[in-house]
Amino acid sequence: MSGSSQVVDCNGRPVTVGSMVRVLAIAEFLARDLPPDEFAHLQTMLGMVFPVTEIDKWGGAWVELEVPVDANHFQSHSLSLAANEMELVSSPVEGGT
Repeated sequence: MSGSSQVVDCNGRPVTVGSMVRVLAIAEFLARDLPPDEFAHLQTMLGMVFPVTEIDKWGGAWVELEVPVDANHFQSHSLSLAANEMELVSSPVEGGT
């Protein structure tokens, strides 16, 4: 990760790698830039909760959806979320037990 280690959600709460966030919106430009089937897969992420796997240098919080294709294969869809596109559900546990 080369960017900021923390961004904020739609309510201004801090989001870090490991935070669980709910997808509230998908960036409009993706509807124009992606093939319709790929955009349709991203739209299935709306309302779902995912762990943040990366914070990029532009402040995007990355989440990923794996969709089974068949018994042995998965298709992965990654999405970068801006603050207004996500809501913090829970933060990672500090220090562990």
